[in-house]
Amino acid sequence: PSDDTRIRVIADYDKIDEVCCGVNNIVQSPLEVFINSQTGAQVNANQPLALSVQQNSDPTNEITNKGVSVQLDQNFDSFALTSITSFRKVDSNSSIDPDFTTGDYLTNPIAIDIETFTQEVRLTSTGDGAIDWMIGGFYFDEKIDYENRLDYGNDFRGFVDALVTAAGAPGAIGSLETSLAGFFPALAPASTFFPAGGVVNELGTLDNKAYSFFAQADWSITEFLTATVGINYTDDEKEAMLVQPNSDEFSALDFDFLASAAADPTLVGLKEVQFLPPLLDFPNAVEDGKSHDDKLTYAFRLATDISDGINAYASVSTGFKATSWNLSRDALPTAEDLAAITSSLNLDPSLPNPIATVESGARFAGPENAKSYEIGLKTVFDRGSLNLAIFDQSIKGFQSNVFLGTGFNLVNAGEQSSRGIEFDLAYYPVDA
Repeated sequence: PSDDTRIRVIADYDKIDEVCCGVNNIVQSPLEVFINSQTGAQVNANQPLALSVQQNSDPTNEITNKGVSVQLDQNFDSFALTSITSFRKVDSNSSIDPDFTTGDYLTNPIAIDIETFTQEVRLTSTGDGAIDWMIGGFYFDEKIDYENRLDYGNDFRGFVDALVTAAGAPGAIGSLETSLAGFFPALAPASTFFPAGGVVNELGTLDNKAYSFFAQADWSITEFLTATVGINYTDDEKEAMLVQPNSDEFSALDFDFLASAAADPTLVGLKEVQFLPPLLDFPNAVEDGKSHDDKLTYAFRLATDISDGINAYASVSTGFKATSWNLSRDALPTAEDLAAITSSLNLDPSLPNPIATVESGARFAGPENAKSYEIGLKTVFDRGSLNLAIFDQSIKGFQSNVFLGTGFNLVNAGEQSSRGIEFDLAYYPVDA
């Protein structure tokens, strides 16, 4: 618009619609041998480089990304203003065959919708003084809607029956349904457990609002020595919700109670085929589904010009990542919270425990904190350049993605550290 004003608009749109992806079999497991021999379902055994896979439905993946950002740069007499406003939306729908066999056991549709808004404002000095500075603020607002279903296929009940039969209890699933009808009339006497069309579904939302204020200054102490100091304050709030509509009646049964009530201790063995125990929804009486983290981080660096083409520096800096919530069937209450929830229910000991099969774990990964040290050289000479750095970085409470059997969870995995030496050399033997 003018010599002192510049506006930049960026818009993007992309879409993926694919049949993807397959999983190859690296080492055949005993369960796969059993599947082949007892149920007729097929897998490609011990073929890590197979070009085709065995499954009963095509996996699909549809993703739409779109976003827009507007950047304003405005020059004033001794400083410049920069404002960046952005909005992004992601819609993702996928479906896989999670048993990775030709058997009609499970289908896994997943839908994720994400909307993100950010606003950044910076003021940067443009004068000729001994101090160059920058101050600013950043705002982040993101909403996530998440659905992850496991749909039982026509062969799932037969698969479980085959497992139980192989364990020495033929017909146990059907017999249990019939016997339980006397205890619990609400249960249908046949085909209640692992029915075709049964669903274990997770529905989650996450609302994340965060802001930060930051400042940095470069102070030319002498003609050859510069000190840099930076600080950042971050405040992060998250509110999560996760519920599970679950039609898998079997995985919620309190077999310890049933074995005692029926005077049949062998019933306890059926706990081994409670594949997908129910999720304890939150927020609840004990867990509010909220987290609030804040942290002041810093950076400090000294740099000196040893000669016209050689600069040496040393720095220390810290970093921070806020709490990350898990929206998955493996998001479980801590042992302490589960005990508190159980006691708050005032359970009748003459009735089954409705949350007997709920397991403990973690709903979220707590904050992680990083610290980094670095010393190095940056050089320029007539026909090239050489840069050298020695670094030492550690992250406490590192948030790691861990597979837990039916899904992934972020967990705090202790401390992660990296130490090393890095250099890069550019050399031009001739002008061309």
